[in-house]
Amino acid sequence: MLLVLAVGLLVVAGYCTYEFRAERQLSKAFERMVTAVEARDWKRVQSLMAGDYLDAWKMNRTQATQIGSEVLRHFIVLSIRAEDPVFAINQRAGSVKSKLEISGNGSAIAQAVMAAAAELNEPFEFTWKQETWVPWSWKLTSVSHPEVQFDPSYLF
Repeated sequence: MLLVLAVGLLVVAGYCTYEFRAERQLSKAFERMVTAVEARDWKRVQSLMAGDYLDAWKMNRTQATQIGSEVLRHFIVLSIRAEDPVFAINQRAGSVKSKLEISGNGSAIAQAVMAAAAELNEPFEFTWKQETWVPWSWKLTSVSHPEVQFDPSYLF
């Protein structure tokens, strides 16, 4: 009986060690973000963003989700797939580099978004931070892409 308990504890400890690794948790946070954007669940998207979020286009999290909502509402069906994400972690900071494949159906604006995304050669970079000691507290702090030129100042 004691041997079974010891083996069970070792299995649980091994699973927790694997599951709570920083890279694993960052991967899950990134996956949750992509899924939330794809579902156009903007409350969920905002909950995954840091309060001090500021992207390469100088948008805070409220502005970024407003733009996302405005653009993605033109899709009737939307699918977003991260292509070969690369994760890098340095203590409590991390980044994910990935191209995004956007597909679906919708208005002419939706078609233009899909075409523009398909033409990008470089990956997006998503910058994250672990806000607390809790392994699953990763929050998105910024998004950038060297090829995307966008000036949101006329919108806000």
